[in-house]
Formats: sequence, structure tokens, C-alpha cells
Amino acid sequence: MISALQTLVDNGLSNKLLKTILEKIVDENSFEYNDDHRMCVALLFYLENEGYTDPDNCSIAYGNTIKVAQCKYLILTDDEADTAFDDHLEQSSLGELLC
Repeated sequence: MISALQTLVDNGLSNKLLKTILEKIVDENSFEYNDDHRMCVALLFYLENEGYTDPDNCSIAYGNTIKVAQCKYLILTDDEADTAFDDHLEQSSLGELLC
């Protein structure tokens, strides 16, 4: 999917239209949540907060971490985020009890 977006950009797709396409992809309920979807979420966030970059500058850094230009974003589903928060809370509480 990212390569298809890059092809559109290479053929003159405007930043505004790229943002609109990414918003549709991110909001689409039937879209399978996978690495491409995570990259689209990170790319959209980057475009909204940092500025323009080519989709080719978006890659999987490791696991659920996506790299866009020089920025890294951890993209999680609600369930993944809840689990990560619970794990962090357990580790923090355990650390306090051990001190």
C-alpha cells in the first residue's frame, strides 16, 4: 500500500489529497489492522504534525514501531495499548514494592 501511495505522489498527488486518502484508510473500519495500516497511521500523524515526507520514508523500525523520516511512532490497537499500560503499571508497582 505504501508503494502505491508513493507512486501516486510521484505522479503529482498533492499533499492535501494524500492526507485525505490516509484519513480514509485510517478511518476505514473494514481495513485489516496490519503493518501497512500502522504505517498509514504514522504517516498521517507525521503529515499533520511535522510536515510533508514521501511515503517511501515510512518503514517498520521494529515490532509495532514505525519510522517516518527521523521520527519513531509506536502504533497500537486499543487492546494492545491497554495491555502495554497494564504491563507498565505492574512493573512500576513491583519496582516500588521492591525498594
